[in-house]
Amino acid sequence: MERKTFISLFLSCCLLISFYCIQAQSELTVSTEQQMKNYLIEKGTGIACGSCVEKAEQCYAIINSHPKGRGMMIMYHFGPDARPQSGPLHVDYKTEYGDSICTPTWPFYLNMMVNRKDRGAPYNSTFVIATNNDQVTPECAILVNEVSPVNLAMSSSYEPSTRTITVNVKAYYTANSVTPLNYLQIAITEDSIIGPQYVPPSWNFNSFVHMDMFRANINGFSGDSITTTTQGTTISKTYTYVVPEKYGTDSITTSWVTPNPNHFNLTAYMTEDFYGENDLFGKIQTAIRIPLGESSASIHGTSQKYDFNLFPNPTKGFVYMTSNQTVSVSVRVIDMIGRLVYEKNNVNASSADFDLSSLNNGLYHIQLLSDKGISTYKIVIQK
Repeated sequence: MERKTFISLFLSCCLLISFYCIQAQSELTVSTEQQMKNYLIEKGTGIACGSCVEKAEQCYAIINSHPKGRGMMIMYHFGPDARPQSGPLHVDYKTEYGDSICTPTWPFYLNMMVNRKDRGAPYNSTFVIATNNDQVTPECAILVNEVSPVNLAMSSSYEPSTRTITVNVKAYYTANSVTPLNYLQIAITEDSIIGPQYVPPSWNFNSFVHMDMFRANINGFSGDSITTTTQGTTISKTYTYVVPEKYGTDSITTSWVTPNPNHFNLTAYMTEDFYGENDLFGKIQTAIRIPLGESSASIHGTSQKYDFNLFPNPTKGFVYMTSNQTVSVSVRVIDMIGRLVYEKNNVNASSADFDLSSLNNGLYHIQLLSDKGISTYKIVIQK
């Protein structure tokens, strides 16, 4: 009798869990109100690139200067500086897609794309960031104040037994797209990859933390063509992707890298029709990003109760925090295996700092607990 009761309860729980899983997937909604654009910075890089780390840090500073979720970055490893070498440099972070966008006449390797905007000659769709010529900061400031013609929402799940990612995306056009043909793309990036990187004036062989490393496009090189892009149109799509055991392109597969789906992020973006060299890109209308296994209700992602700004990111140890409101928070820092490694209470969020220099290099989650809930941020310690 007890066994039958247990089995009955077990099956009821399974059905209840299944019901809530199905219900959660079906309840993905996208805003029908006009919203501002998010921006995506795309950058080429390589383990032997002497200037890449500095340029990436400048891009992260720009992203961190805007509210959470408004800016994001993808790092493509390609070109001669990304090729596997001997000894501790025998790692292959390259991808076929990255190689396809590395063209001899296109200066993407040293510059950045910002929503793939076409700027004309000589830079085409790339932007320069330098001491006396910063084209990225003003462009990002412009984009976050432009209205997007399309809103995006996304949810995702991962099944470890089959290594299968399932992604649900919804799009709603609040206005007609500039081009009647659009493309929906979903990119996988991976955080907290520990490996070699040249950081002038020397090599960091085994403790550099690579962030936002491009892994794959879930729906092909070009994305999924969207042929109805008029005001009032709703698009719903579901995609699946099987994560390979290793990523790499080198003929010597011992250099290939094992992915960690726990560190995956998914970036969905909608582009206009293609243009430019090799007809590779269309201008990005907006983008959203979620960690694998989570969901985002709208173009802005999960809204925060308060707006906090944490910088610099990456950091060598000290983290500074500001907020547009005077509020007391508790700060918790959690490592990637879930351990609480730092805690500080009664912190004035409008102007505060905390010292994390005792922690090892890597990716951490910073939780800020206030009277209105918990806000979570990712930060990289890179000494």
